[in-house]
Parts: sequence; C-alpha cells; structure tokens
Amino acid sequence: MSQTASIPDYDYSVAKAFTISTLVWGAIGMSVGLTIALELVFPQLNADLPWLSFNRLRPLHTNAVIFGFTLAGVFATWYYVSQRVLKVRMVLPAVGKFHVILFNLIIILAAYTLLAGHTSSKEYHELPWWLDILVVIMWLTWGVHIFAMLGARKEKTLYVSIWYYVACFIAVSMLYLINGLAIPTWFVTQTGNWWHSVSMFAEQTTHRFSGGLDTMRWLLYLQYRSSRFPTISFLNKPTSRFILIDSPSGHSGV
Repeated sequence: MSQTASIPDYDYSVAKAFTISTLVWGAIGMSVGLTIALELVFPQLNADLPWLSFNRLRPLHTNAVIFGFTLAGVFATWYYVSQRVLKVRMVLPAVGKFHVILFNLIIILAAYTLLAGHTSSKEYHELPWWLDILVVIMWLTWGVHIFAMLGARKEKTLYVSIWYYVACFIAVSMLYLINGLAIPTWFVTQTGNWWHSVSMFAEQTTHRFSGGLDTMRWLLYLQYRSSRFPTISFLNKPTSRFILIDSPSGHSGV
C-alpha cells in the first residue's frame, strides 16, 4: 500500500492533447503528400485552382508533417516522459494547456498562409514574420515548462532524455531566431503587403549581413541537412543559387 501511495498522480491531459494533434496533423500532412504525388501523374487534379497547385500544397505537406506531426509528437513525449522521469506531477498545467492551444492555432494559420501563397520563400521556414512571432512565444512557453519541471523535480538524477529536450529547446531557439530575422517591408518602405518581409541575411540586403552569415547558414545546412527533431532541425538552405561574399567593389557571386 505504501508503494502505491508513493506513486505521483500524473497529469497526462496535455500529453493526450498533443498525441491527438500528432495523429490529426500527420493524417492531414500525409494526405496532402499523396495528393501532390497524384498531381505529378494527373495534373488536372488541381482543377486550375491556385490553392490546389503543387507549389502551394508541397510546402503545406512538408510543414504539416515536419512541424505539425513530428513536433507535436516531441511535445507529447515531453509532457509524458518528463513526469515519469522527474517523478513529479505536471507543474503549471495552465501553461501546458496554453502551449497545446497556441501550437494548433499556429499550425492552422500556417496552413492558411501557405495555401494563400504568403511565404518568406525560405524552405522549411516559409512562415511570414508575424507568424514567426507566435512561434517564438509558443517555443518560449515550452521552455518555461521545461525549466519549471526541472525546478520541481523529485528525482535528483537528470537522465539523458531530459538533456536531449533541453538541448533541443536551446539549439532550435538560436537557429530559428537567427534564420528568421527579417525586416517587414511595408512598415519600413510602405511597399508591398503588410505580411511581406526581407530576410536580414538574404542576398538582397546589405552586404554587411549577406556575406559571412548567409554563408555560415548554408554551411550549417550542409552539415545537418539530414537531422530532424529532437536534434537540430530548423536549419534550411538559402533560396538562391549563389552565395554572396564581401569584396572591395561590393557584392560578388561565388
């Protein structure tokens, strides 16, 4: 009886919600993948509608599978594994619930923007700048819960699984922020639509930014191009065919 009484009353509500999200977004993402595969054979399936064209459905497929399906799975495992490994009931349940709601809202908004053709044009980082802000809030919410659980833990030993979650949070935070830095063009020059932006590290910007940093991002992509969650997975390649470096005369292509 004493052994049974010592087992914490774990709260799996958020873990279950993320598990359901994983199944839903996985089914949607893979169904879209099947659709665009069929469009390669039967192009008439797009019905000449821009929302059903390959170039809009393809990023929806990749984002739904990589972020909607896989990332929801990572969050689901965290809200389950952390309680079992740290031997403590989920702390800050309101933060966890806010996390799952905001996550699914972001995926829904991302699906709309991708189908509408509103993207940053960077592969695997297509979301517009205003959605990037929501992603950062969502990611920091997870970070708050991670360190709150660590602070409340009853198990002194930090197992390697916990270190992987912490490393995932820190590494992806740096990569996403650096890769997502952009200047909303409408607020600066009053040109284009309000959701348009220019990457601070893209070729079109000042050569002070576009040289070493964009080259570094490209080299990091080559180094980690096969990685996925929970390792470094937000790296993406530059969208152009050239890498620009600084030179006395200005830009030069390599």
